[in-house]
Amino acid sequence: MNDWFDELQQQLQVAFDRAANDFERQCDAAMESADRWLVETANEVETAATEFVDRAPPEVRQVIDDAEQWLGEWGQAIDRSLDALDALLLDETDSEFRSDRGQQPYADPSDDPNWFVPLSHVRPTPKQQPACQNCQNYHGYRYGENLLVCAIHPYGWDGEGCPDWEGDRP
Repeated sequence: MNDWFDELQQQLQVAFDRAANDFERQCDAAMESADRWLVETANEVETAATEFVDRAPPEVRQVIDDAEQWLGEWGQAIDRSLDALDALLLDETDSEFRSDRGQQPYADPSDDPNWFVPLSHVRPTPKQQPACQNCQNYHGYRYGENLLVCAIHPYGWDGEGCPDWEGDRP
């Protein structure tokens, strides 16, 4: 009697996994399309602005040049202020940590192209992590290319019944 239920559960899992994968592909395609549109729109705006400035009378061009210079100087002043504030905060809060490392106490995420790791959830199936089905300890998130199954068995349990399994059996 449980065979049909197990088979139904497997079929539902496969259908859910397919739907999730299709949804993820559709979202990726939509994001790529939106990115292309944004780049194209930004290029069109830049072209229109350049044409406007090129056709503007000398008085307007002078005002635009003055505004660009002022914005550049203002941005540099803000950068200097933020650098000074950053140095002050680091000196007071993390001087011990910095002296141990001999450098800044944290890494700027923008320096590392891989700083953002997308997460995806992987459900246990009879074929993949079968000992983890319905276990309360199961984590199942993929961090980049690494799947963390659970804190007790980070790579999962190879046998049929995990000794640390907790939950309700179906």
